[in-house]
Amino acid sequence: MKYSSQHLRPFILFAGIALSPTAFAVALAPATPVGAPIVVGSLRNVDSWGAPSIASDAAGNFVVTWMDLSESLVARRYHADGTPVGDAFTVRASPPNDDGHYLDYSPHVAMNASGGFVIAWYERDPGLHISLIKIPIAGPVFWYNSSRVELHVQSYGSNGQSLSGDIVTARFRTTDAIAATPSVAIDAAGDFALSWVEDLSTIEVRIGEEPWYTFQSIVHANSYSPSGKPLRRLPMTVDTRSGAGLGTYLGTVGMLIGGDGIAMDAAGNFSVVWETFSFGDKPATIYVRSYSLSGRPLGSVTQANIGVVSLSFTPLISMNESGRYAVAWGCVVYSTCLRAFAPGGTPATGEINATDDVSIIYYLLPAIAIGQDGSMVMAESQPNGQTLMRLFSADGAPKSASTPLPIADMTRTDPVSVTLDPTGAARVAYAGTYDPALSTQPLLVQQYVHP
Repeated sequence: MKYSSQHLRPFILFAGIALSPTAFAVALAPATPVGAPIVVGSLRNVDSWGAPSIASDAAGNFVVTWMDLSESLVARRYHADGTPVGDAFTVRASPPNDDGHYLDYSPHVAMNASGGFVIAWYERDPGLHISLIKIPIAGPVFWYNSSRVELHVQSYGSNGQSLSGDIVTARFRTTDAIAATPSVAIDAAGDFALSWVEDLSTIEVRIGEEPWYTFQSIVHANSYSPSGKPLRRLPMTVDTRSGAGLGTYLGTVGMLIGGDGIAMDAAGNFSVVWETFSFGDKPATIYVRSYSLSGRPLGSVTQANIGVVSLSFTPLISMNESGRYAVAWGCVVYSTCLRAFAPGGTPATGEINATDDVSIIYYLLPAIAIGQDGSMVMAESQPNGQTLMRLFSADGAPKSASTPLPIADMTRTDPVSVTLDPTGAARVAYAGTYDPALSTQPLLVQQYVHP
């Protein structure tokens, strides 16, 4: 169960694909804000690794986690009316490595209906290791080796007290550290599940030849008790894809799980979303598979996107307590697509164009959240600096126009995170105006009424 979502990564998309948008033609008013944005704190120079994450409980109370100016991972709890529950607290202080770079990245939070929550993040050696081998006939070969990655998680009770302490759930090496970004979900009892991608892709360059790309990515998942004890001895391998090819690489590296690659219902059943790699003009395919809390597969793999209708990038998933879920992803030419599914994976809507402006071909991927009644909220950051949100009903019909968020930075494209609780409150966590002299931005939360 998870009332939150965030996106992670910018992509350049390529024109030349003719599509028929499925946008609803009725003119709609912007979403109605509730008061001014709440200033939660200050963010470091926001990028894919420092993005905020927000989640809420059934009463509308919410928690936000982010990387602060000291480069520490922090969080702060709020009442439903936006007043803070105490000060921000440190989840993990982040000491520098030998190169002076900090190692904590991409925090992600999930909260259950009673207010228990869990925060996941990863640590990495940010150095990119490049090796050189002499081959007399073919010439030198360069290839990307891997970064060292640790995945961390910490669970909390509804009173904000840690239940598990800081737990290292996995250690491995990966080619693309962003791909390692963990996603976490929590059920009504406080059990939680974690998903991540181990990317073993390589890029070889021989003198006088085009690059040779070899793709191999493994999607992992595991479930845990509230104290952090694994419920399986070894993580599950959700899916593995591999391939190779020459030429300019277009698209994503391997399969990526964004900040919301996993979602859970109240009973502990969870679903993982991932994409196959996109190479050249081959569209990516988005898949979802569901599991019991113990890791037993529930049904078969579901394809979320509809064939050749979209070129798809880095999907996100959100699930309500009953098991209904929504998947959002970046797609050509719509900019953002979403689709809802009933418990068990039966499609509840078609593929929906979630963005008003279908001319956008460059974007930072959206955030998605689904409410208990099936209604949805989507937000995205656009290359012109606008941060937009939009509300949808359970059948996929938009309930508002795409609505610009106040005081958003108009010079940068920064990640956002959204939550939608059963009270009808939709909240967006996002970065305000960037201060280049200090390399900081205010972290804001704006609430809207879901009609």
